[in-house]
Amino acid sequence: MKVLYVMFAALSLPSYSAPITSANVTLLSGPQNLTAGALTSNSNTFLILERTQFVLPAAVTLDTLTIGVTNSTLWPGTSTTLAAGTVVDVWLFHVQRSGFSLSGLTSTIDFGAPVLGYAGRSFCGLGGACVAGTDVFGNPGSSYATNVLRGLELLPNRDSITQVALSSVSITAVTNTFTLDEVRIFTESQPEPGTWVLTAIAFGVIAAARRIR
Repeated sequence: MKVLYVMFAALSLPSYSAPITSANVTLLSGPQNLTAGALTSNSNTFLILERTQFVLPAAVTLDTLTIGVTNSTLWPGTSTTLAAGTVVDVWLFHVQRSGFSLSGLTSTIDFGAPVLGYAGRSFCGLGGACVAGTDVFGNPGSSYATNVLRGLELLPNRDSITQVALSSVSITAVTNTFTLDEVRIFTESQPEPGTWVLTAIAFGVIAAARRIR
């Protein structure tokens, strides 16, 4: 009876929590068609969960941000290298508006886990981490754009990015039908709901068995 009670309690534990976002962020998962013009909105941005509990097959060097600093003219020179074997969750922030005029959308995201680094530069030739350069770590079933300017240009009064806290970010992206903005974000991996439940059940069964003895 005690074992059944513990198992029921474990199944009632909170599950893997989705990111907390501003109202204009649409959460997606699974393979996506992200080629130019395929996923657009004039009111919403898109946050796509590309990988969960993903073991990096190779090292990747990413840009890092200083908490509280808004980058609106250039990406900072700081970076970090995640070693092969690091377990991460991989997200892609995607924005493309329709229409000819350039207009911006600002979104905030709290992942509930520390952000490890970003790939969001438009020009890979200028150094730093570019979105296209990290597509290998994205969803293998997704189709990605071939636009040269996929990342944030960080031009004055245009794109900007701020790491608000250890786990949260604010992004302003200015796009139109001819341009898109993307940032790939690597965070510490969170266990999936099943992992939490199975772990809790295992500990519960062990504790109940000890009491019975």
